Amino acid sequence: MTGASLWLCPPAGSPIEAALQTLITKTIPLHFGDEKVPAFRPHMTITSDIPESVDPEEVLRKISLRGLLEVNFKELVIGQTYYTRGTLHLERTPAIIDLARQCRELFANGGAEVEIVDKWEKEVFTPHVSLVYSAMDPVPDNIREAIGQDLKEANIGVLHWNGPKGEMRGWKGGRIALVSTHKPIEEWETIAERTL
Repeated sequence: MTGASLWLCPPAGSPIEAALQTLITKTIPLHFGDEKVPAFRPHMTITSDIPESVDPEEVLRKISLRGLLEVNFKELVIGQTYYTRGTLHLERTPAIIDLARQCRELFANGGAEVEIVDKWEKEVFTPHVSLVYSAMDPVPDNIREAIGQDLKEANIGVLHWNGPKGEMRGWKGGRIALVSTHKPIEEWETIAERTL
């Protein structure tokens, strides 16, 4: 990835954070055989391409929220790229879109014009929570089914599953983190963080 990234993370110590972290670090990697899939913090990427030269605290101060952010899982998707190989796509709520557009306009590549942000939002931005980064391509159907079963066993639901009552279908609020994604994955670290 180029530049740093802004992530929306689940609330600290929440059941959804714990469930996603276990899936990402322990459960789902078992399906990928000898491939050493990396561990990472549960998150939705708000935007990337943020120059390393930014003042991290200023970035977090400039973000303006218009109400409570709510992350709602929509569906499990096996994507076409390393970073989207296994994801939970999210509902494109006005609050999520507004946050992503605002951050892209203010910080990506040192700031972006509205027309560029419009195009990015329509053609590139797909709100999701990654479950695995993998070079496996294609991902066999049995692995997709196994990941779906892992989600159900972790009590994580999406819109099209009628799972048990009380399943976790996302989170409210959380934390915004500026992360050093311009480095190799094993060196990613949180540069600054703000609780919502």
